[in-house]
Amino acid sequence: SAGTGKSCLFRQVHQKALRLGRQSICLDATGLDGTELAFRVASDCQADVDESDSSARVWSRLQTHLLSLSVVQQPLVVLIDHFDLVDFSCSQSLRRLIDLAEATDAHLTLLIACRERFTAPLLLDAVE
Repeated sequence: SAGTGKSCLFRQVHQKALRLGRQSICLDATGLDGTELAFRVASDCQADVDESDSSARVWSRLQTHLLSLSVVQQPLVVLIDHFDLVDFSCSQSLRRLIDLAEATDAHLTLLIACRERFTAPLLLDAVE
């Protein structure tokens, strides 16, 4: 619930991941749609994207970046806060990111914070 320290915990996990040599991104998903979320993930993990890029190009660049991380065995930690305040298309984008990480053998850790119990059907099989 609100005020329990989710955002504070995410900042601490992000800093710890960076200290351990992981590539880590932490973003606030409030109000984002799926396309914006994909762009933010790609941009924040330095996947060589530009705001004028098409969605297909953003995903292509993200795939290339994940392949690069996989080759050098560099884990990627993605922390997404306020996931309860997003458009449904964000669940689709996260599912695509998970599938892309699996296809490229990238070591992806995805943490999602929301106020309510998380039950997005597209992501249930990936939630532990």
